[in-house]
Amino acid sequence: MKKLFKVSIFSALLSQISFNAHAACGTGSGHSCSNVKVTEITTFSGYTYVQTDGVEDDLGNCEPISNIYLKLENSHGSVDRVFSMLLSALHTNSDVTIRLNDTTNNTGDCVIGYAVIKD
Repeated sequence: MKKLFKVSIFSALLSQISFNAHAACGTGSGHSCSNVKVTEITTFSGYTYVQTDGVEDDLGNCEPISNIYLKLENSHGSVDRVFSMLLSALHTNSDVTIRLNDTTNNTGDCVIGYAVIKD
């Protein structure tokens, strides 16, 4: 029984490690967050802020707000469609890739250019 418990704990830890290994933002994935889960969507002051399970601190071309939020601007030409996709990904726990716009001198907020839902 004790061995079964240890195997179960090990399996749970291993599955968590492999789950986090596939989610990537920044290094190696360009100006995007690839294969991440949307964990939070917040609207405030004319913007929509998106948090993922990826680590957004090494994107290189922008600065995440509070080191965790990507920004979807309401002036985006497809804001309704992108918002709907991200909301769907949040509710279905689907993987999503979020491409970020380049910023001047890599100093601006991380602004969402488009999103792709993965199956």
